[in-house]
Amino acid sequence: MSNPTVPLAKGFTLRTITLIILTTASIISAQPTFEYLGLQDKPISCMGTWEGIIAVGTQGEGVYYQWHHDLPDSSWVSAGLTDKDITAIYPHKSGPLGWSMGVGISPGEGDSSFIYCGFMGSNFFPNSMGISDSLVERVFYLDGFPDMTICGEKYAATGNVLYRQLFGDSLWQPVYESLGMEGSGVIYVRAADNLGGLVLAGGSEGFTGILLIKSYDYGDSWDYIYPPGSVVAFDFSLDDSESDFGAIFVSHHYQISRSLNGGEDWEIIFNNGWYHFNSIVIDPVSSIVFAGGGNGLDSSSAILIYSADLGASWGEIDLPSPGPILDLAVTQDGYVIAATPQSGVFRASTSQLSIEDVKKPGTYSLQQNYPNPFNPATTIGYKLPIASAVNLTVYDIAGRQIATLTDSPQPAGFYDVRWNGTDDSGNPVSTGVYFSRLQAGEYVKTIKMVLLR
Repeated sequence: MSNPTVPLAKGFTLRTITLIILTTASIISAQPTFEYLGLQDKPISCMGTWEGIIAVGTQGEGVYYQWHHDLPDSSWVSAGLTDKDITAIYPHKSGPLGWSMGVGISPGEGDSSFIYCGFMGSNFFPNSMGISDSLVERVFYLDGFPDMTICGEKYAATGNVLYRQLFGDSLWQPVYESLGMEGSGVIYVRAADNLGGLVLAGGSEGFTGILLIKSYDYGDSWDYIYPPGSVVAFDFSLDDSESDFGAIFVSHHYQISRSLNGGEDWEIIFNNGWYHFNSIVIDPVSSIVFAGGGNGLDSSSAILIYSADLGASWGEIDLPSPGPILDLAVTQDGYVIAATPQSGVFRASTSQLSIEDVKKPGTYSLQQNYPNPFNPATTIGYKLPIASAVNLTVYDIAGRQIATLTDSPQPAGFYDVRWNGTDDSGNPVSTGVYFSRLQAGEYVKTIKMVLLR
């Protein structure tokens, strides 16, 4: 096994967006109606889809699946593994007529298996021969290509090592080993399942904390590419010839970056200090990009944003229940599916989304600054559902005005404003409690901020 030689990054560009305006005729306008599919009472940890199947893993309560064209809620099938901490799930074609489910786990005491396989959703058996229990604590993600054999998972992202299972073979082989400290490395892997050879894998590695590698030959060799931060999740489309990577979208916790040339150049296209994006997917039919997660400051919140113009502008979809989104999926028949750990599984038809007008935030909102406490600077975010006269001002604990950050009319959209801890004259202010007050139209809200020098 060999690691790729690290070349010097070339053509690297970085653009931080502090203002995201949703422009006319470039973003989705209609709000889709989410349908509840069930499993509200299950501790969901992961989700995967293949054709008509939705498969869900839980922490200690097993695997569930359903055909998503069946009636919701009542059609979930319990598939077993009820004593496992399930961390990854991968339903896929298996054999000439059937399908299989690969399941990655975090083994408990006395369990040495990291991957299980169940044909047609039943009779799971261990399928992790070759995976080293001295290097692996859990399986983060499974993905692969269509296979005529039973349970051909193909790729397992396990942190320190990326494993591949060859076609028709039962033995997993390491194809990339992390150069970083224990616990860092590959946590996410995606393969072009309709085209052989193209694979992306990533996570964090080494002193930079950045890892994204690509392969054109099923993982026999790898090239490094350099997004602007550590990788949480990603997805990619194919170029017009379907022989190379097209657009690549990567989540870096609170940011989303994009490359339009196979990873040669990158730009940050969404940057927000309170959203944490756990999943990002591209609809192969409509090319709509979805990113889901939660508010890093509020564990009960959820966020789902989307773009119809390759990330040039973004809209937000209102979700029916609280709880961060753990996984997103899009189906071939036009659904986006969201799994949450607290509220179950939901789906909405993408046919309800059109590119006709602006999709604006639903309400006014002033977000808690991030970080808080801070030194020397912090970011304050807010949303405007309509064009408004906006005043954003910082006051000290005695009520004295310290700094005016914004005082002008602004169109509807999502905004980030950075305060560097200085007053209107540019002088640094002292350690203490400060208040940021937003007035937009008739909306008024104040948040408390703490500066520690």
